[in-house]
Amino acid sequence: MLEYKFSQVGLDRMTPNVSLPGKARHFPLTLLILLMGMASACQAQERQLIAHPFYLFDLGEHLSADVQLGDLDRDGDLDVVVANGRHWAEADLIFFNLGNGKLPSAVPLPTPQASSYTVQLGDLNHDGTLDAVVIYDYLDPSILLGNGTGGFAPAQTLPGGAGRARGALLEDINGDTHLDLVIARRREADLYFLGDGLGGFSEARLFGDPNGSSTAVTAADLDGDQDIDLVFARRDGQSSVIALNDGRGVFQEQPLPQSIADTRKVVTGDINHDGHIDVVLGVVAGANLIYLGDGKGGFELAGSFGPKDGRTYALAAADLDLDGDLDLVEGNDEQPNAVYFNTGAGLSFVRIQLGEESDETYGVALGDMDGDGYPDAVFANSSAPNQVYLNRPVKK
Repeated sequence: MLEYKFSQVGLDRMTPNVSLPGKARHFPLTLLILLMGMASACQAQERQLIAHPFYLFDLGEHLSADVQLGDLDRDGDLDVVVANGRHWAEADLIFFNLGNGKLPSAVPLPTPQASSYTVQLGDLNHDGTLDAVVIYDYLDPSILLGNGTGGFAPAQTLPGGAGRARGALLEDINGDTHLDLVIARRREADLYFLGDGLGGFSEARLFGDPNGSSTAVTAADLDGDQDIDLVFARRDGQSSVIALNDGRGVFQEQPLPQSIADTRKVVTGDINHDGHIDVVLGVVAGANLIYLGDGKGGFELAGSFGPKDGRTYALAAADLDLDGDLDLVEGNDEQPNAVYFNTGAGLSFVRIQLGEESDETYGVALGDMDGDGYPDAVFANSSAPNQVYLNRPVKK
């Protein structure tokens, strides 16, 4: 049975530029009830993420680096693709969903057994089926066109993308309706390839700081001009940056204020429900950071969450309890993972620790794995089985 631990971040509203205490604390039951009753923003939490041994998968304990969800075989449920290896050669794997969130068997992706860091899914050739792109450490990316039944054509190598790739995304950055590929690279310039809508890509185009140290990238319209902007998480003593798009795929970078940290992940979304896109950074050595956007491309550090000595390697956002606001899920190294339920009152969250075990979690993806309408969480762990956490009501 899962034990709930509430941190102070779930009881206090975040205040500007203050790192809130986030270590999980045990409260006596009467005190916990009193505190929850006093915190008007923190109403009784109605949903939870639960683990069960039947929802472990990939028991071979690969060095999993990333996980993505998509209906690869078009049977109406979400399947799972896991990128394995990081710095070592391993096979990437597909797990087909039985429809209830169980993933009983694995099929290898037809990619080289290599040092995969991330996988992205999207329809590259406009045929209505999901394709895949796998990004490696020091190798050129692999492009795999899907057939709609869960299979893929042999991998095609995309020249010019080799380097210390750490993150990637598929988005239409130049407004031509085709998916483009953006790659975040550590201690090198970032780059992108423009898609042709047929499954092919242009030559690589470098951009940003030639000595940048990006570890992840995400996209959203940050300034309200109807095109896709980028946000890069950076480490090695560098500020994370936003890259504003001129609509044609030309980007102007500017640092996020007070973001010099060992940052590993980044997500975007309207966290405080004001209609503007916000940015959340997952920090490897410290509390995670929330930046509120002004809708014009400007951002201000608004608060932090999680332990001051946190080690967040994975981060995702979705409305887990379907109450109209975004909740956060963090995957940690050497610490238990946690979910932060957004109360909808400013920047106030209820933190629930996911079990007692400390996995090396490198990836997390959120989606409805069992068809009940609520997003579940899928964790990619290094040297430990991967795990599906089902979204369930709290028993009263």
